[in-house]
Amino acid sequence: MRHIEINLPFGLPPAESAPELMRELQAPSLAMMLSRVSQSPQQATPHSGFRSLPNELWLARQFGFGMPTDSDTSPPIAAAMMNSFGLHEEGCWFILNPAHIRFARNRLELSDLRSLALKDAESHALFQAAKPFFDEQGRHLIYGDATTWFMRADDWEDLKTSTPDAACGQNLEFMQAEGNGDTAWHRLHNDVQMTWHSHRVNAERKKADNLPVNALWLWGGSGSGGKKGKIVSMQKEGMMFTSGFRLSGWSGAFAPLLQNDRFEYGANELIAAHPRHALLMFDELTAPALANDWESWLAAYRNLDRKWLAPLLGTLRVRKTSRLSLHAGNDEKMLSFSTTSLSLMKFWIKPSLSRLVA
Repeated sequence: MRHIEINLPFGLPPAESAPELMRELQAPSLAMMLSRVSQSPQQATPHSGFRSLPNELWLARQFGFGMPTDSDTSPPIAAAMMNSFGLHEEGCWFILNPAHIRFARNRLELSDLRSLALKDAESHALFQAAKPFFDEQGRHLIYGDATTWFMRADDWEDLKTSTPDAACGQNLEFMQAEGNGDTAWHRLHNDVQMTWHSHRVNAERKKADNLPVNALWLWGGSGSGGKKGKIVSMQKEGMMFTSGFRLSGWSGAFAPLLQNDRFEYGANELIAAHPRHALLMFDELTAPALANDWESWLAAYRNLDRKWLAPLLGTLRVRKTSRLSLHAGNDEKMLSFSTTSLSLMKFWIKPSLSRLVA
């Protein structure tokens, strides 16, 4: 059986504007798929935490992280991220993302990390300015790339943290790191912020009308030898995916485990690869959703419909693919829809997008 699954963060519209957005959304292939599902839409297992998005938790669980349903922390992804950079270290590590925190609506908020567009030279300069403070505290700091650094903190393994996308636009009073080690982290972070405030990189960014880098976002704590961060072998354990496509951000940590991963691949290349069970990440809705830019969100959805769903549904019609699944979420829930070659033949059912707001 050939099965293609699409992870679609922010594929569900916010409840308060869903009716209007659905009237504006022109997505005939999506409407066809949603109206001819092979079974009732499945909602992801509810979780009491707010520090990760439902689509993020779903992704972590598919790759064997075993996130509990009552987990109130970010997925333990740091070790896997380090491995994807060719870094193999013992101990408990956290991801550090250079970030911008703004004051808005009488509270502090994290800006979308994508909006920084941080250059490698800028990041290296900020890294070198920050590193002495980490060295002074005995915290090993490693550079991954312009947007991703890593810090070792073996004694902070149980620190609760939030993913950047879950925290974006939220009141940081409730999204900051919490638990054993939080006071030490906030003190260290404050030292870095003070140093960066007058750093030449930020002075130059302000002149260029770019957001200053005034913070680090800590999350994803895991250890290569501890109880967190262990990736279960998909082949050995019979886990799902054999191929991945367009894995980006922290989902890129899974690329080494999968075949055929190319971010630049389009639908035709995916189809030509004949994957047995493929994961397709489509993250283009996230940035506009976090920015409340619903015109761009609609445009990205139309692009998904035209360039991806239309040709993939075509493979169902000619039975080159057996099943197409869509996992669409927002910041509160995720719904899964699955269509098969047989269910697609229900021509008497009128195409509709109504299930997106169910």
